[in-house]
Amino acid sequence: MNGTDSRTTDSRTGAGAGAARRIDDFLPRYHFSEIHDIRVRASRRQTWDAIQGVTAREIRFFTALMALRSLPALLAGQVRRDGALARPILEVALRSGFVLLAEAPPDELVAGTIGQFWRPTGPRLPLADPDAFLDFDTPGYARCAMDFRLEEDASGGTRVTTETRIFTPEAGVRRRFGAYWFVVHPGSAFIRRMWLSAIRRRAERPS
Repeated sequence: MNGTDSRTTDSRTGAGAGAARRIDDFLPRYHFSEIHDIRVRASRRQTWDAIQGVTAREIRFFTALMALRSLPALLAGQVRRDGALARPILEVALRSGFVLLAEAPPDELVAGTIGQFWRPTGPRLPLADPDAFLDFDTPGYARCAMDFRLEEDASGGTRVTTETRIFTPEAGVRRRFGAYWFVVHPGSAFIRRMWLSAIRRRAERPS
């Protein structure tokens, strides 16, 4: 398959997950999720390097969609661009509220963040390390974990899968995030498909 696939679930247990993966160490239970995958005609190492290096400028429609999503924060002066579009998107994410939870090149990486994502200017909490993500228990916040997993396929290429999970510990938070998710999920899914396509283009680009 050369395209992408997505699924959205509302699950308390993550039932139906396949083999154990590192995201399960940090968010085994979740209420909302999406999964996308793509086939890349390149080695796992080349694909891993592409994941590490791809920038927002390489992701089609990323800047337009994120500008709409971030408009309230931009108007409030809480978001600064500072050349972020030209830097690797993972690097920008890890400087903007995400923390690297696990990394095993060239097979898998997991990043996470905690925040009130449904609020236009809702905060994302600074996290020092993976333990801070695991130990966090302040009411009123949702946890989010995202991963990239790479597997060699039968043709010598690579299958890349990215999964995003959100855990909402309280019923009130779940309702608020659910309303937010209903609105943003189509755009979120589209961005992830475009992100995977950008990874494929970079990985398959002649050296």
